[in-house]
Amino acid sequence: MEPQQAIQPYGAPAYEAKALPFQPPARVLGRNGELAAIYSLVRNGAAALLWGPPGAGKSTLASVVASAYLGGKQGGVLWLNAPDDNLDHLVARIGRAFGADTFSPALGDRARHVKAARALLTKNRPLVILDGILDLGLARDFVQSCAVDIPLILTADEDGAGPWTTVELRPLSDSDAQETFRYYSGLREAAHQPDIAGLCRALDGLPLTVELAARLAAVDDLAPAEILNLLPAGKRDSLEAVLAILFNRLNPAVQGVALVLAAAYAATATTELIASLSNVPADRVAPLMRQLILRGLARETRAHTQRAFALHEAVQRYALARLRSAQKLPALEMRTLETVIGYAGRHAADGDGLAAEIDNVLAAAAYATSHGQNDALRRLIAIFEDDAADFVQERGFQPELEELRNLLRLAEAESPGEKAAPAPVKAETRPAPPESGPGVSPHALPATPPPPAEATMPVALRPSAEETRAVASTETLQAITPETALSPVDSDALATPILPPPGDETLPALVTPPPAAPEAPPTLSTEEVTLFSLDTLHAQLDEARLAGDQAREAPILQTIGRYHLDHEEPAGADEAYRNALIIFEQRGDRDGQISTLDALAGLALGRGDTEQALDYAQRGVKLAEEVGDTARLGHLLMTLAEAQAARGLPALDTYARAVEALRTAEDWDNVGVALERLGDLYMAHGQSREALMMLEQALTIFHRQNMLDHEVSTLIKVGSAYAGQGLGPLAHEFLERAVFLARESFNRAGEARALAAIAALHRAANETEDLKRRLRQALYAAFLAGDSAQRAAYARELGLMMVDDTRTLAQAVELLREASASDPADTEVRRLLQRAETRLQRLTTAGSAPPPAEGPALEYAAHAYSV
Repeated sequence: MEPQQAIQPYGAPAYEAKALPFQPPARVLGRNGELAAIYSLVRNGAAALLWGPPGAGKSTLASVVASAYLGGKQGGVLWLNAPDDNLDHLVARIGRAFGADTFSPALGDRARHVKAARALLTKNRPLVILDGILDLGLARDFVQSCAVDIPLILTADEDGAGPWTTVELRPLSDSDAQETFRYYSGLREAAHQPDIAGLCRALDGLPLTVELAARLAAVDDLAPAEILNLLPAGKRDSLEAVLAILFNRLNPAVQGVALVLAAAYAATATTELIASLSNVPADRVAPLMRQLILRGLARETRAHTQRAFALHEAVQRYALARLRSAQKLPALEMRTLETVIGYAGRHAADGDGLAAEIDNVLAAAAYATSHGQNDALRRLIAIFEDDAADFVQERGFQPELEELRNLLRLAEAESPGEKAAPAPVKAETRPAPPESGPGVSPHALPATPPPPAEATMPVALRPSAEETRAVASTETLQAITPETALSPVDSDALATPILPPPGDETLPALVTPPPAAPEAPPTLSTEEVTLFSLDTLHAQLDEARLAGDQAREAPILQTIGRYHLDHEEPAGADEAYRNALIIFEQRGDRDGQISTLDALAGLALGRGDTEQALDYAQRGVKLAEEVGDTARLGHLLMTLAEAQAARGLPALDTYARAVEALRTAEDWDNVGVALERLGDLYMAHGQSREALMMLEQALTIFHRQNMLDHEVSTLIKVGSAYAGQGLGPLAHEFLERAVFLARESFNRAGEARALAAIAALHRAANETEDLKRRLRQALYAAFLAGDSAQRAAYARELGLMMVDDTRTLAQAVELLREASASDPADTEVRRLLQRAETRLQRLTTAGSAPPPAEGPALEYAAHAYSV
């Protein structure tokens, strides 16, 4: 049964290759086997999951298969970028593509509309492509309820089980990588071949990385050997390294517009929105973007009927990291919020214009919710309810309006006293930027089509004289230069530049320390259901119990447990999870038991009940092994190993099993953590060689996953381990890197620990002045961190070094006073302080007063830090 209400189609299937949102390249190298497998699946009405890391070419292969599918005169291609995490909204988008209203604002309508969406797909039989950052749980529900026997391509960064066949995109072979480089660079002379081979080996075979390096060679006229020399030494993420080189060689105006586009929530924006965000005239946007397109960093696309530009997901992540490290991202995202609201207001009566930026509008609403900007959210809702009411009704955008209302209800539930009236949309005043923390871009990144293939790639990659003149003339527009335009609060003084070690070009040199972060309102986390308060959760629980609906009762109990965890109420969480476990066991629901046992084991370990933690974890491990849930198995094994180690039981084998399971599940964050803990355990057993092997593997993962705090901590451990082996220069290298990364990420406590570890190297080498200088720096970092234990330790050590020298006695007194104030329980420090003060008084009375102190401990430490 199809729905009766008709609406104006939006996002309709493409029936020509040129109408695809992602244009296939002229040539794809090294993927013939994968292409054949995918095409065979979709031709027979099956589903294929393409998975691999960002830059592996998932969207590219999907576009090639889509083009071939259209060539067979099939039922078109329905390409959905970054689908919703809500089945009702995805069903609504399917209907809207065919001009039918299939939105279910009430649960009672869901079955009818799901059936209608299934009928539309069965009748028209398009190739459906779900691209972008995909929730595989949603994908399973969608395929099973709407798309059985419908040709389907899904893209994801990780593998996952479901009603599809998985196709992994592995790195290119050496020969294919080299041919890809030659193709995009145009360098086919024999003299370049050895250098191309060496460069491609360093690029790890990721298609995007190879393409970017080749385009760099073509556009900037660099030889492969020159690019290879620009890559930093040592093992690191090759994509990140190439992006660093590309960004650092961009014209400042071009780099600025790339950073602005990265901060647009959807990483795709129309020419008009880019112009508004950057204060660049609209006719200057395209020449600037062309420079990015030439280098493979951006692609031109269409947003509904509008010309638009998009960044690759990996490029956006890198650009956001630069903005975040320079402390410019929060202000820029707030600026983006106001600009998007202004755009929506201007285009409220223009359906095509509003539809073109609907993804950025929705993401702006989610950003406003997560940052407590309820007034901005109300202004967006007012636009859709009043000025754009006809657009919503005629084009079937009720799901988006309902999502905005839900976000406002969520925001008001978290701040019940805040009920300000909506402000006028056209007001020019902007809210102050948030004091700290990166903005949240909750919507998935859309796929981005490449530029049309040109006959001679090297020639096409050269910027025209007209484009060069346009870029040069735009350089005078200060609004988009990375150092001046991205933040309305740049009047704040920059800190002393922190320069990366030689060869490290990953992040900008200038870093501004972040101001103190405000206390954020608590955020509700849910598992099976989305609810807004504990009262609502308990009301839902009562309803489920009255109805005898245990299938619903247990997930609600899990959600209550998660709520208590988020609010740091472990007793309430433990009770809720234990009640949920009883129901899951009664129902024989092993998945539910595993997730609940995982939570309970963590809670028991957190309160020090290792015996209970062992019991829960062992039960969870057994069940996870039975059902083949490797992700939860790895996490449970980690908890089990921690409990074993806490009770003095052997835990090495358990940690090793955890690493193996987590690797299989590709849960890389936890793989790194498990390897770090395994390294700690080896070190505790005196097996330093094995410990270093584990810790260095963990370092590689932490760096790749941008887990800076873990990376800093592990660098310190590795450096200290090498120091213990008498390898001072190698230890110094790791520890200096830890200092640099800690400063970049404002991890002051980590910086203090790294500086203290370097001081220990100088102590071992009897380098007294260097030892003193590094301890002073560590003490100042500890002051910045507000860590009293560190302040006490470093001030105490400095005081002990200086207390027996008359020339430094006064300064020793100041340092010991700080140590005593930071750790009043340290009786030895109190004794030393009393002795030093007495001696200082005696010398002063005798007319032999020693030189005065440079100042209190904080001032003394700060002076060494700034030197």
